[in-house]
Amino acid sequence: MALNPTGDNGFSLQDAHFEVDKLDTQLHPSHRPHHQGGYAQPSPAGIAVGESEAFANGTEWPASPIPGVPPVRTREEYSVRYKERVHRLEANASLWDYLLFVPHAMYMFMNRLCDAFGFKFIGLLMCVYGLSQGLGENYMSMSTDYYLKDVLKLEPASAQAFKSLTHLPWNIKPIYGLMSDTLPIMGFKRSPYIILAGGLGVTAWLTLALLRRPSFNLSAFLILLANYSIASPDVIIDAAITERSQLAPMYASDLQSLSWGSHSLGGILGCSTVGQAQAHLHSRGVFALTSLTSLSILILASLRWLPEKQIPRGPERSNACRLAWHKGGQRSLYLLAFFVALCAVFLATTINHIENRLTGGYITIAVAVIVTAVVYTTLGRISPKIARPAIYFFLREALQPNIAEAMFYWYTSAEGGPGFKPQFLGILNCIASVSMIVGISLYNRYMSTWKYRTIFIASQFLMVGAGMLDWVLVKRLNLRVGISDKAFVLGDEALVPLLRRFAAIPFFVLAAKVCPARCEATLFALLMALSNFGGDVGSYMGVGLLKAFSVSRADYSRLPQVVLVKTFCRFIPVMLIPFLIPDASPADEILTEKEKLLKEGEDEEGDGEDGVEMGRVVMEEESSPARRRQKGSSGSERGLMGQRLEGGRENGVGGGEVRPELGHLGTPLAMAGGEKDSL
Repeated sequence: MALNPTGDNGFSLQDAHFEVDKLDTQLHPSHRPHHQGGYAQPSPAGIAVGESEAFANGTEWPASPIPGVPPVRTREEYSVRYKERVHRLEANASLWDYLLFVPHAMYMFMNRLCDAFGFKFIGLLMCVYGLSQGLGENYMSMSTDYYLKDVLKLEPASAQAFKSLTHLPWNIKPIYGLMSDTLPIMGFKRSPYIILAGGLGVTAWLTLALLRRPSFNLSAFLILLANYSIASPDVIIDAAITERSQLAPMYASDLQSLSWGSHSLGGILGCSTVGQAQAHLHSRGVFALTSLTSLSILILASLRWLPEKQIPRGPERSNACRLAWHKGGQRSLYLLAFFVALCAVFLATTINHIENRLTGGYITIAVAVIVTAVVYTTLGRISPKIARPAIYFFLREALQPNIAEAMFYWYTSAEGGPGFKPQFLGILNCIASVSMIVGISLYNRYMSTWKYRTIFIASQFLMVGAGMLDWVLVKRLNLRVGISDKAFVLGDEALVPLLRRFAAIPFFVLAAKVCPARCEATLFALLMALSNFGGDVGSYMGVGLLKAFSVSRADYSRLPQVVLVKTFCRFIPVMLIPFLIPDASPADEILTEKEKLLKEGEDEEGDGEDGVEMGRVVMEEESSPARRRQKGSSGSERGLMGQRLEGGRENGVGGGEVRPELGHLGTPLAMAGGEKDSL
């Protein structure tokens, strides 16, 4: 993990290491300093701060003593071993060679990853993304919907509020990353948090399965824990992938491909089987099955399938929080992340206890306004080019009411409604997954050179059209022209995820580009959390909308009006785009005015003294301590990483939201050029 040396107060991480080593030497003269030259010598069993610098200098370490964990190598060695394990067809390849190309290439793909990082880490990665997220979220989504409707017997508005409350763990994912970085448990930063999440997940799922007289509050708490058991390991593995991608950059795309491939395969397996499981086992039985996904990561993490260095007892462990606080001046970002998390917790715990719909609406709007102002002010000090897109990412979701639960109730139990069965809903989820893959291909082929504004405006207008399809279905107009409900909703379900993907890909590309240097990881995670929180604000707006129109399990007569209001609200983000989104394309470099001057000065450096002097002036201004304090420049936590998108028709638990879920880190590697994954 590479760390930048200087913070906004002139205090560097190397200085912090030096002070810790000096104190340790004074207390224990026989000790050798942990941080010679400002960086720790890494353990061969894991990834430690400073390894990327050591790799750059050609340093080598001995073979790892842990079975299943390969030795840490130099970048040159990684590159050589990578090239040896890339499968290519010869010029005189036979038909048989072509037929075996894909399986052989897949074998070599897994072989080189296991050779570089060990089968244990690769196995845990596939388990977290494939079983815990891909399979587990699909099972959780449908079983929770039926649990709220059939067991708790909630009204649509109450179910919508319930889902928003239990979705809270996804809104505070940056906090998990900060905790794992600064609060090691028994000297380990990663594995204990996965073990904790897995244990809580198993407990939550089995309790839900065995609970015979559930209450609203207890069920909400247990499903919230279940969401945490999926969200937290995602952050930890994202961090581990990023660290390894920095040490061996040639493997970065392979790691992203494996994570997204595992997620997709697990998702397809989940959506193709959850319908049958729900039909035969009902919600409690599906909850019991889902506990196996949490059990899998609990067992593997307990067996130390995530290799990492144990921080020894002493100043290095006890001062972890202090070092992180002073690291590159990121305290303003940390405080902003905590503020957003606090607002998410406040809104989630308050709205569910307010009966008056006007009061709930006023509180939701007030929180949204406060978050907008604080985020704009704080990020504006760091970089003007990040503040406006950040506000758009939040408001785009917050201004579009979400009524997913009301639509689910109407789909499955409304008198005169479609009456869809769990098996058919599972098919819809599979179609949505395929549609998102198609959306990726279409974007990369035709839209990757469009301007951001064009993409966002076009996707919003198309989403308005998709919303009108819901209105046609609810009004039953499709039956009047001879189109069955199943045929009509299949088309709708294929269109909406595709459009969401069109908006999601440039969203992450833009987020990656506007994150200023030295704080990419924290800022990117914060942008994802803002988008998630905005989605929950939209859900609370949907709750108020359903209450305002008195939509209930017994009366769906005014549901068409709710659908119309929701649909026309999708026009609102269009009006914000010219003011908040830069007039550039994904292929363009986004620069501030001073960065443009600096770039022009560099371009003119060979033409005369003026260009050199202009570049020097800007560089001196940008590097001055006062300017750094003004901008809040900060150190980098990690490197580049990708975020995942779990898409669907609407925002909701499991399958229905654009969830950058995020994690805590990084920018999409394959996404900007193809797509990491996700998002």
